[in-house]
Parts: sequence; structure tokens; C-alpha cells
Amino acid sequence: MRLPSVIGGTPLEVALLDAYKRGVIIGGTSAGAAVMPKVMIAYGKGGPTPREHIAQFAPGLGLTDKIVFDQHFRQRDRLGRLLYLIAAHPGLLGVGIDENTAAIVEDESFITVTGTGAVTIVDGSGMESTNVAEIENGRPVAVSNVCIHILTSGCSFNVNARKAIIPMPELLNE
Repeated sequence: MRLPSVIGGTPLEVALLDAYKRGVIIGGTSAGAAVMPKVMIAYGKGGPTPREHIAQFAPGLGLTDKIVFDQHFRQRDRLGRLLYLIAAHPGLLGVGIDENTAAIVEDESFITVTGTGAVTIVDGSGMESTNVAEIENGRPVAVSNVCIHILTSGCSFNVNARKAIIPMPELLNE
């Protein structure tokens, strides 16, 4: 919350957005990655199951309105909160980034993974149903037909086609 509250509405925010629109590469780690989208995860808890209020959302810098990022993903067991966000906003693509790993986003349409961990993509575009709007008191949220991709270094993801590209190692000579 500190980054958007300090940068939002300032000449620095305008300069960042203008630079991004001109094709300047903008990067961030941890909170610096989380703050880039229009919708960001501001607070939350870990856990594998989506639950009501496992995460809170806030406006980010708005460099993308298609993707939301979560950081320290596997290290802090954050699948539940990314699933909760996607259940509440199925048009967004959830991107969970492990430590020592990067998700390089090009033109909001292509993500390439590099590093020693993985990137988890949560795609709610095919979601058939959820009870996210009815659940209260921190109870578990049901969600149906969400697609999850686990991508490692060298893998990529086509955001527009919602398709993972996993390169296969060349076959050994027989």
C-alpha cells in the first residue's frame, strides 16, 4: 500500500506511465511487482484454499489491466489468495512469482519465465461457477473450472490465447 499511496497522483506516476507507454522497460521485485497492475493484492494471508478475505485488493499503478501479480508465491503459500482474487475478478490473469524468479511481461500479451523457481498462472477465463459473493466469515470459497499452469525457466505464456508454451528438451540420439 505504501508505493501507490506515495506515488499515486504525483508527477512520478505520470512519468512512469508515460515511459511505459513509450516502451521503456519497468521492473519490480516483491512489492515493486505487486504494485504494477491496475488491481493489486494489498494485504493477505497464505494458505492453499481460497477463503473470504484471504486477500484485500487495492488500486495499483495501472501498467496493466489484464494481469495481477503475487510475489514470494510458493515460499509463502499464496495459492489460495490468488485463487480468491481470480474468483472475484475472473477476467484477470493471476501470476504468482516465486522468489529468485522473474515473469517478464511483453506488451501485456506474452510472459516469459526465468530464474530458479516457478511462475504459477491462474486463469479464470473458463470459470464456470463460484460462490465468492455469498461466502462470509472467512469460510472457504468454491470455484469451478479454473486453469492453473506451473511454468519454469524457459517456459512462456501467451496472455491473449491463454496458452502455456513449455519447450521440450531435444531428444537424445538413440
